[in-house]
Amino acid sequence: MSRCYYLKTENFVQLDAVLGLTQMLIKDEYTVKVKEFDGPEGEGGCYYIEGVAARGILVYHEDDSIVVEIQALCNYADYTIAEVLLDILGNIFRQEIIDDDGKVIVVDKYFTKEKIQELREADALAALSDLKELEEDNVQIQGIVRKVYFGERLTGELLKYEDNPKRLLSLFDCIIDGVQYKLPDYQLPEEFLIRREGSSDKRDMRKVRKMRKGTPYILQDYDYLFVIDDEQDKVFAIDFYDLNDMTPDIYEINQEFMLTDDFTIVFPKLEGEDWQKFIDLVKERPDHQVLMSMEVVPQDESNFYQSWAPNAQAKKPCMI
Repeated sequence: MSRCYYLKTENFVQLDAVLGLTQMLIKDEYTVKVKEFDGPEGEGGCYYIEGVAARGILVYHEDDSIVVEIQALCNYADYTIAEVLLDILGNIFRQEIIDDDGKVIVVDKYFTKEKIQELREADALAALSDLKELEEDNVQIQGIVRKVYFGERLTGELLKYEDNPKRLLSLFDCIIDGVQYKLPDYQLPEEFLIRREGSSDKRDMRKVRKMRKGTPYILQDYDYLFVIDDEQDKVFAIDFYDLNDMTPDIYEINQEFMLTDDFTIVFPKLEGEDWQKFIDLVKERPDHQVLMSMEVVPQDESNFYQSWAPNAQAKKPCMI
């Protein structure tokens, strides 16, 4: 779910050159960046304001047009970038800008504060409608810093504002901004892919992350966690539901632990007796030892599948 705007031209743009022009037109206190990609949308870039953007604006070439794509649940900063990009590209190629309905838009008259608010509220209502009908436990959107997961708990909160688009949009913004920018600067644990021995089917692959004592983590984007007990030279496998069930018993005092959306966990470091308590609880969880017989996917194949989301219980493909 997104909004696309088109400029008819066989030519594409130099992404860095457009970045420089965009930065010139944005206030000095903001830093504009671009992430280049080469994927299903084609070769292009995602432009965003560092430290502020929710999702960024995609620019790529498709058929005979340059496409500027505004993803659902973009924030006001993203729309500001979209306005500047369309203005720059329209002037460079001297082409009309066409929206999804085939209508010609005039950038400075189209992207008013009122129009942006209207578009964003409509996107929030559409996103909520999608969430209501999806059967998956958690669905995700790709953010600039991290993915953001929406499941039953957050959908229930969002539904309270189904008849108030302005409040609904504000809550979406708060959730996305919180996961992107308000969490501690902890790292995701080391990751690798495993699969059934001898299988080349992507559906048989699972993403695993490794956890060790003495390290704080942001936990998301995995199918299973391998908890490494170096002292006993053992590995235990748990999933999101196992971990979420255990945390009230792990962090009785330490309030730094947070479940920030429906899948992302701020997991402070555990050491000494606290780590041993964690290990003891892990041992009580359902047996995932079958995972230990699976083979590790070679690095070259892992890189090939980086953009693929495994079919995990707790992690599903992108909603929008």
